[in-house]
Amino acid sequence: MTFKDYLPAFVVAGYALAGVLGWLRGRVGVRGRKPLAVAVWVLVVATSLFWLVAGAGLSGTITVLAIFVVLPFVVIFLSQVLGRARRKRANDDNLPPIWPAVLLAIGALAFCIPAANLILNGLSSLVGLDHNVDLLVTATEDTSTFEDGAPRTVSGEYLLDGTRVFVDRSWWFDFGLLPAEADTIPVSVAPMWPYPVYESTWSATLMTLFGVALLIPGVPLALLALRERGKVA
Repeated sequence: MTFKDYLPAFVVAGYALAGVLGWLRGRVGVRGRKPLAVAVWVLVVATSLFWLVAGAGLSGTITVLAIFVVLPFVVIFLSQVLGRARRKRANDDNLPPIWPAVLLAIGALAFCIPAANLILNGLSSLVGLDHNVDLLVTATEDTSTFEDGAPRTVSGEYLLDGTRVFVDRSWWFDFGLLPAEADTIPVSVAPMWPYPVYESTWSATLMTLFGVALLIPGVPLALLALRERGKVA
């Protein structure tokens, strides 16, 4: 068995131990609570980082931390600085902070912009506003077992208006066998960047639905951001 086979056991054991320490914290004296609280937080953070590094690699971990930890911290810090200057300028210390509205707006944009791109590209392909080309397959990768979290992919090249375009690891959602290397297959290319390749109507539909799914958290975040913006306007 590989390390990844034992990974869930390590993660469960780490969180379970943190839960036991948290339970003990409520049953010890005041002096022992702080060390146990520190131990719980250290264990939770260490287990989470261990899980993240093992699953996403070092570069993936850095990216996730930058997006979900560093970026929110920077936004909150800058918003607090601007808020202090705003309160000083208005001579009113009771003005509500602006960082919740800024953070919610960034979160909304992070979901809504990719959603709009996926939906518009997918619908354009479904109604015939795409480009039909022949893709020369140069490589395939079958990860349908999801061992590394990736779907099946196809790489290749095609000609569009006399320009040779290279496709690197395009997701392949069609059922059945992957095309073989050197095969030429008809595909459609969406009209907007990043110009995704759809091998079938099913592929375009699936990516459109994925865009719609991104709106589920994106729209409420946008509404919350507008409500928070109204409080500080």
